[in-house]
Amino acid sequence: MAKSMVEKIDKYWSHINRILAIAAILDPRNKMNCVAHYFEKLYGDDANSEMTRIRKTLDNLVHEFQNKNEVVNEPSPLKRGFNEYGDEDDFARSKRQKVRSTPLRSEIDQYLESDTMPEDNEFN
Repeated sequence: MAKSMVEKIDKYWSHINRILAIAAILDPRNKMNCVAHYFEKLYGDDANSEMTRIRKTLDNLVHEFQNKNEVVNEPSPLKRGFNEYGDEDDFARSKRQKVRSTPLRSEIDQYLESDTMPEDNEFN
């Protein structure tokens, strides 16, 4: 019975652990530092692989959010630029396509590379 309970705890802990790790990463006072510190204590030599797993999960969440947001922010046909012939302005279309295809560092990369916020007792 104890073995069954441990298996269930391990199963649910892996999901909860991932959620808690991402929540800690999104805290601007900690970012990856907190998770890295505790993962080294929890997982020892496997800490790096666990960090990689958490980072992939975070990247997937951000990617999913961006894809959903992109569909919402797509300009409607009425708001697009049209010239006197009724065709979409070539320059506007080209500009929009270049913005989409230009590989930029993701917002999450920029967030993680920026400095952490200082500890503040009034920060809730």
